[in-house]
Amino acid sequence: MPDANSHFRQADRNLQVVSVLNTNPSSYWDWQVTALFYSALHLVNGHIMKTDGGFYNTHASVQIIIHPGNTESKARLPRDIVLAYEKLQFLSRKARYLYDASNGNSHNPQYVGAGGFERAVHAYEVVYAHLAALHHLKIDPIYINCLKAGWQNRSLPLGK
Repeated sequence: MPDANSHFRQADRNLQVVSVLNTNPSSYWDWQVTALFYSALHLVNGHIMKTDGGFYNTHASVQIIIHPGNTESKARLPRDIVLAYEKLQFLSRKARYLYDASNGNSHNPQYVGAGGFERAVHAYEVVYAHLAALHHLKIDPIYINCLKAGWQNRSLPLGK
């Protein structure tokens, strides 16, 4: 079973994937969003290992242990952090399966573009900022471009 530091290292590696894919951002929005989610997932799993000592291998079990209403959990997170994590998870699923369950239209593919990437970046920063402060994490920032918002050489995580 991997320890917390292994999860934090994997979070950093997944963020580096975003950096590589972002050299041609408009071609890989879906994979960038997916890599951001999996970086956040490893941040959360590292948090769970450090606070709860447990290992949860399904998305559903992670959701339960971090849920802000789970008063039994030492790993529960504040509502805004869980909502940001869930947004990343939703965008990653949309990117991987081309389906947006919120609109009920399963006949037309739903692609994640620049706007989805921008939302994923903001959600990632919320999750990262909280967990970095809590666990004294230092992930080397990457530089990203986003065509929609005109970001050029913007640092992710922001402010590092």
